[in-house]
Amino acid sequence: MHRIAVPDLCVDDINVHLNGVHVPFRKMIGNDVKTVPIDRVVGSVRFTFADLNAYLATQPGKVQLAPAGTGMQVSAPVDIPIVGQITVFGDVQASVQNNRLTIAPTGIGVKGLGALSIPHGAVQILTVTVPLSGLPMNLQLTSAKATSTGIEVTAEADHITLDATQTTTTATPPIRGC
Repeated sequence: MHRIAVPDLCVDDINVHLNGVHVPFRKMIGNDVKTVPIDRVVGSVRFTFADLNAYLATQPGKVQLAPAGTGMQVSAPVDIPIVGQITVFGDVQASVQNNRLTIAPTGIGVKGLGALSIPHGAVQILTVTVPLSGLPMNLQLTSAKATSTGIEVTAEADHITLDATQTTTTATPPIRGC
């Protein structure tokens, strides 16, 4: 699936592999398939830097992400009493906790001053949490990594049933483009 919307964010691409798909042959050739039980779904969910930054622009802190070599970097303006506003930046790592994508700095610096030790407050200012509910097939996030174009998240689901007789359900919101 390409360019679909989940609450508050656009997903660039979802690619899933279905394992243990159970469709009786007689129902398939008789064009009588109403439900498709699936043992396991494993997939990848990709977000571009542009889509992540569009989401972050709606959040407090003015945090922005950018590619940095094989990883990514975060930056944000921070107001310091007496000094004024400075731009803090840092290399970041993507992870998954409680079905949320977390992007947290592993090191920070100040524009014009270079690298610094990480004070706890700066880590909180630059840490971004992105809720990712509403993925198709009730996919649950398991891991994340930075790529040269954004973030790729691995997601899984067990024991689901696709129902061809329903267009939408309350458990799975309708898929819409972005």
